[in-house]
Amino acid sequence: MLTELFNVYASVLKGDEPRTNAPLSSSFRDFVAAEQAALNSAEAQQYWTGMLSDAPYSRLPRLGQSTGPSRIAGHSVDISGELSLALKALARTAGVPLKSVLLAAHLRALSVLTGSNDVLTGMVSHGRPETADGERVLGLFLNTLPFRRRLPGGTWLQLVQETFAAERELLPFRRYPMARMQQDLGNDTPLFEITFNFTHFHAYEEMQHPGDLEVLGIYGVADTNFTLTVDFSLDLAGSQVGLHFHYDTAELSAEQIESVGRNYLTILESMTRRPLERYEHQSLLSRAERQTILNDWNDTREAYDFDQCLQQLLEAQ
Repeated sequence: MLTELFNVYASVLKGDEPRTNAPLSSSFRDFVAAEQAALNSAEAQQYWTGMLSDAPYSRLPRLGQSTGPSRIAGHSVDISGELSLALKALARTAGVPLKSVLLAAHLRALSVLTGSNDVLTGMVSHGRPETADGERVLGLFLNTLPFRRRLPGGTWLQLVQETFAAERELLPFRRYPMARMQQDLGNDTPLFEITFNFTHFHAYEEMQHPGDLEVLGIYGVADTNFTLTVDFSLDLAGSQVGLHFHYDTAELSAEQIESVGRNYLTILESMTRRPLERYEHQSLLSRAERQTILNDWNDTREAYDFDQCLQQLLEAQ
């Protein structure tokens, strides 16, 4: 909508006749009809029931959590231009979209942070009509899907390709509403507390840039009821990968989120530098964290009175 609006505005500024697009052959009702068809699909219901059967609740440990009211805060992780290029190169090597590389990193991070090789995360998916002009239909087409994977071990490259295959497998069932999944399970509690999202607003690339009109940035508010949203993006201007966390301050502390951000950065660097090495052998600890765990916390020396025998020390105790 914004692209079309500003293109018309730019044409008017130049005194040109605004270009008018032909009426769309698709509409939002097509998405509604597709979602209703998914609700009536026994195959879709069976697929999601099978995925969620005995599924774990991947929960982050609470470390220094806040006692204040629930509030969504943000934290950005700086991904260098060099790392962005390396992530895209890994995607080309694996023969998958960039999103699959980032989703694989997310799954590995959850596995380490939750201490389980069986992880369940939410994944924001869209259900736009698959028609010639479906990308131009206005409306909200999002559905947050459960995405469950077991990470038994293997190379980073294998993890990326397996992640892509798993996502492709669920695409035919992506319009089945998350609320109905909970009803099918007879469960009113959330299926997961952590979600993954990837955005690339490529529609803005079609925006004209006459005179002083230029897109400098995008700001949006998207509060949810999820404890943590891991939001990857692809920058419009430089096509650089971005990473931003949205978290509930009543559940997670800023210090913990900063640590989680360092874990994600370590994973992204490891998978691009050593894609053929096994990911289960890669440590996510920084040099400082390793020093704390292996050295500082193990410095348990105590001073004792060695003028007494062992049994005398025991008697005194």
